Amino acid sequence: MSSANATSSTEPGNGDKLQQPQRQPLNVGAGQSPHITKENIESFNYFQLFGLATPTASSAAAACGGSGGGSDAAIPDIDVAAVRRVYRRLSLRFHPDKDDSDEARHAFEVVHTALETIIDPTKLAAYIRTLVEEGGGADGSGFPGEEVRQRQRAHQAHVEAQWAADMLVQRAQERLAKEAAARQAAQEREEAAQRLLSELTSSLNTPFQLMEAELVRDWDVDEEMVAVKTKEVMKVLRHLESADGAWASHLMHEGASRKRYREDTSR
Repeated sequence: MSSANATSSTEPGNGDKLQQPQRQPLNVGAGQSPHITKENIESFNYFQLFGLATPTASSAAAACGGSGGGSDAAIPDIDVAAVRRVYRRLSLRFHPDKDDSDEARHAFEVVHTALETIIDPTKLAAYIRTLVEEGGGADGSGFPGEEVRQRQRAHQAHVEAQWAADMLVQRAQERLAKEAAARQAAQEREEAAQRLLSELTSSLNTPFQLMEAELVRDWDVDEEMVAVKTKEVMKVLRHLESADGAWASHLMHEGASRKRYREDTSR
């Protein structure tokens, strides 16, 4: 029987008792805590990323009561708060704002996926079954086997592809929102300019419009006066015409008289 999962102990006065291996706690720091970098992160499984002891095939089978069925009894107790502390440290180490390389982004996504798997009982049970089935924790080295690493990489590639697709959708939505905001701003500026132009035009036209209205009112009021003045002018013109006729007749008479006088004196 594995000492990591079922141990024998002797208590005074009580004989030997076999401790039942139900949900043994896995505390951060229980396993060796390696230095994780963006270059070597693929060589660690999710337990090792947080310094947890990796369940082995024998310990998982013992935790399941020898059935190998992967029941809830196979899920270890985990100090979630401690795991989150390690996650914060690793996520800061690989955060894209700090290191914008593709390797750092990949490491950041690996750490995020590892956290979601470790703290979720359903995902954790499936992950442990994967480790056991592929023999990732039973090679004695504490490091995952090649098949497990391949499955981890495939899963991580799927997660990153989904993340990239979400980012593309988000950026497209942001671009559309910016374009809509720009169009709205341009329309508002155009409407404001039209209002200002209308106000300026109205303020300039008003004095002329008032003057025109005043003149029109004057014309309407003085129409009769204009008619009277017109009659007076026509009367004066007729007098002038008659006076001109009389003066012309007088001049003709004077001319004839002078002609006769010259003729008489010349005889």
